[in-house]
Amino acid sequence: PCRNGSATPPETLRLHAQRAAAHHQDMIPLDVMLLLLGLVVGLTMAAHGAQKAFGWFGGPGMGGWTSAVAGMGFRPARPFAWAAMLAELLGGLGLALGALTSVAAALVLADGVVIVFHVHGRHGFWNTQRGSEYPVLIVAVALALGVLGRGVLSADAVVSHLLTAGDGLGPVRSAVPPLAARIGLLL
Repeated sequence: PCRNGSATPPETLRLHAQRAAAHHQDMIPLDVMLLLLGLVVGLTMAAHGAQKAFGWFGGPGMGGWTSAVAGMGFRPARPFAWAAMLAELLGGLGLALGALTSVAAALVLADGVVIVFHVHGRHGFWNTQRGSEYPVLIVAVALALGVLGRGVLSADAVVSHLLTAGDGLGPVRSAVPPLAARIGLLL
């Protein structure tokens, strides 16, 4: 114990880790919901990226997508087309797998903000009028996943567990990615 009778820093960390582990067991329904959100939104965004990249699912492929981006007024069109395609494809796969969730969420969020304000915003809110209703939902889910993380049912959690196994601090260290996301998304 310290001079004032409180626990030493290592002991305090162990106590926090035990509390986090106990709290973590109660989070199973939340983890399942985070998995569901990550899979649905992530795979949807990855499919949009695949439309642009490969022409899959009736998409335009990179040539057609680059022309579409030019038609929307982005100059130079090619880098903007590639940026949007990569944000959707890689960001979507990251959200679906829960891999580098903070980065994946930031990619999808950035792409979504451009879609909301530059592409659909001028049409109003409702999707029936080509408005921003659907992209706003994507932005909201990406923000939530970026702040909360993907939970224990994710690649991030597996990697965190493997990196911290055996030292008793895994639950404390696993809180770092969501904390980093909160800070990064607020900047």
